Amino acid sequence: MEPLPNWVTPVLQGTAYWLGMQEIMGERRSLSEGAITLTLRDLMRRHLEKNLSIDTEVMYRNIPEYQNDNLIKDSRTRSDIIIYQPSKKYKEDVFSFGQVKSVIEVKHHRSSSRLIQEDIDFLGARRSHEKSIRTFMIYTSMCMRPDLFTNESGAAISGTQFSDNKTKYSVRRVCRAVQKIPRNNSQAHGHYAVLIEIGA
Repeated sequence: MEPLPNWVTPVLQGTAYWLGMQEIMGERRSLSEGAITLTLRDLMRRHLEKNLSIDTEVMYRNIPEYQNDNLIKDSRTRSDIIIYQPSKKYKEDVFSFGQVKSVIEVKHHRSSSRLIQEDIDFLGARRSHEKSIRTFMIYTSMCMRPDLFTNESGAAISGTQFSDNKTKYSVRRVCRAVQKIPRNNSQAHGHYAVLIEIGA
């Protein structure tokens, strides 16, 4: 399995703390996936290697490796986040072959398990089509442990996992912010940011 990018731990840990702040501000029920995506983008910009760039809401049809993948007709036409190099002049510019390094979809605790599974399968299909582009999901959870991706102590589930449609994925990193020390938190409740790599 490929090493994790350098940005993963600071971005996930910062996101977990940010989720805690949102909960204190009373945003638990109204926090949107878009707000989480923008926070992730801002954190990544500060922690990406200098030769890498980041963008959000990128049309899949602008990624040349995917242009023969029938994605233009698919309802999921945009990626939440992409990481690429070198940079380009305009957001609308089509990427060149080899420019896109990672595609990231974002989900949170109000997303249904069906949508999560669909995104895992969607990313898995992209990964099987083009191995050079890494495919990730970042899942965030406020005030609760994400059972799908963590064990009873709140740590990442180990080993290769499979979606309902047999798409392979691995939970690569879990960061969290908790209000109670572990021995007083038997349910491992907290604010979580989880990195899942699909097709790895």
